[in-house]
Amino acid sequence: MLERELLRHDHLPEEWTEHESYSMQPDLYGDAEVAAALEPYLFHPDFCPLCAEDLSGLPPSLVLTAHYDILRDDGVWYAKRLKEAGVRTEWKHYHTAFHAFLNFHTELDVGSHAIHYIMDFVTSTLEGRPVLPPVPDHH
Repeated sequence: MLERELLRHDHLPEEWTEHESYSMQPDLYGDAEVAAALEPYLFHPDFCPLCAEDLSGLPPSLVLTAHYDILRDDGVWYAKRLKEAGVRTEWKHYHTAFHAFLNFHTELDVGSHAIHYIMDFVTSTLEGRPVLPPVPDHH
């Protein structure tokens, strides 16, 4: 079952899972009753593209992840699956960022950097040229 495969923690970088603050849940689904009620929706590819059986044929993709974001792991797995499906994929991880950090692009350097990174990716993709090499993020 694809959902079980996607929820494996060994897809994550070891430096994250070996950190003292990381804990893996013993049951992949948590509350079984809630999981059963939500499963038809949560794992539907229209809601969660990560759960699509086939990702091939998608356009070039940029996946940004923020280290302090509940959706970080999903982004890592999605970027990995896109690459495995042959989709040109750029993955950029921001070690100091949090969920919704792009909303603070006028206040935070990391948000501003990400906005410029997105613009460079879109521009280079539309012009048919390689994406610029990744610029180190702000630690």
